[in-house]
Amino acid sequence: MIHQGERILLKWFRKKTTTIVAFDMQLNTLNEIGIKLKSSLNIELLFEHFSQEEMEKDPYTMLLVSLGSEVEMDNKFDFISDDIWHLDTECIEDHGDYQRIIQRLVQLTKGSLKITEINDYIDIDNEEVWISFNINGEVVKHDLRVEDDWLDLSILGILNSVVTKQNLEKKYYYAVLGQDILIGFYAEEQVRKINKLITKIHFE
Repeated sequence: MIHQGERILLKWFRKKTTTIVAFDMQLNTLNEIGIKLKSSLNIELLFEHFSQEEMEKDPYTMLLVSLGSEVEMDNKFDFISDDIWHLDTECIEDHGDYQRIIQRLVQLTKGSLKITEINDYIDIDNEEVWISFNINGEVVKHDLRVEDDWLDLSILGILNSVVTKQNLEKKYYYAVLGQDILIGFYAEEQVRKINKLITKIHFE
């Protein structure tokens, strides 16, 4: 499991902005767009990394990061939302890392993307990395770039190709924060609304 901790909190999040937006308004707006806190979780979990005041001074960006993060509860980690994912891209070290990433990306589709038998092979030293999965009874395999322990973002393009072939109305979008990214599975209209709300980052 890939966990985000204190080290992923980017310094530029701390910069002041000229517009203050109430936390409740931000949460309600994102909820209307389709980015929600899991109904089983307490809203206080959103303040694990940022305070309410910080979120209000830097509207939507910090809240999206918080919604996309994992928190520890009862000695295990769980995602705060199934509508967005905050991922540290310096995360590829050994076998299973890409497998877990793809499993989480599939989870974001809430059953829309049906792929099974997800596997990977990761040998950083010998610069050999590949993923494979079963789609509609066909096993496909893709080689990925090796750049130390950095995630190859072409994995999103690979999955979006599958999404296109399945004629799904949504696809994967991501926004770069630094070495971190936010990833979601959205319709175009959702992305337009999100990008209108935020100024520091852009989903594409």
